[in-house]
Amino acid sequence: MFSHMDNQSVTQQICSAENGSRHLRALLTTFSSSARRTVDSYERELIQHRSMEIRLRDALAESEARLRQQDELIQKQELLSRESDHRLMNDLQMTISLLSLQSRSVANAEAAAQLAVAANRVSMIARIHHRLHSCDGLQAIELRKFLEDFARDFWQSSWPFHPRPEVFYAHETSAGQRAALARVHAKLVVVDARVVYVSSANFTRPAFHRNLEAGIRVSDQEVGRRLTAYFDRLIEAGYVRPLENS
Repeated sequence: MFSHMDNQSVTQQICSAENGSRHLRALLTTFSSSARRTVDSYERELIQHRSMEIRLRDALAESEARLRQQDELIQKQELLSRESDHRLMNDLQMTISLLSLQSRSVANAEAAAQLAVAANRVSMIARIHHRLHSCDGLQAIELRKFLEDFARDFWQSSWPFHPRPEVFYAHETSAGQRAALARVHAKLVVVDARVVYVSSANFTRPAFHRNLEAGIRVSDQEVGRRLTAYFDRLIEAGYVRPLENS
């Protein structure tokens, strides 16, 4: 009886071990399948990440190539601009020299005077060009000093006559004020407070010979008086200020 019970116990233990083994195999199979799925998922994600990395590297290389091309174009443009400025200044100086020589050699006094005036005007153009391009690359300039220096050059070279007209400039103290202040875009000229010229045109050759502009000339003392008073109010309010060298 003891031996039978012992064999039965052994049998039960064997059955229990077999059941445990089958359960373990099932667990191992499930774990292996899950592990395979996890490994496959990681491999797919790794392939996707590598593909994304390749695309990003290609896009970065393309962007860097475009930036290099843009830098090369900018450098070429700057070089061409400097060469163009240099040639323009040479041409202007040549024109000034020829006009000056001609004014000294011509016999007619009136023609000589006109040639001298033309030489002075071309010289002023050269100085304006040089002065404007000397500000290249600057984020801001001191407007008052710039205009005063310009006015000084203008009076000395192109307007040696007296009396000189008063010259005013728009005074702006800050970016906020520039945004808030309105500007007169129309071009107004008042002569002797009785002849008025109002136009959209700038006082340039293209404006008078090429552009489509509109303007009117009025000979009326009341209109002249009102526009003169308008300018006086701008001056009194400080919106425009006189240049010291005017």
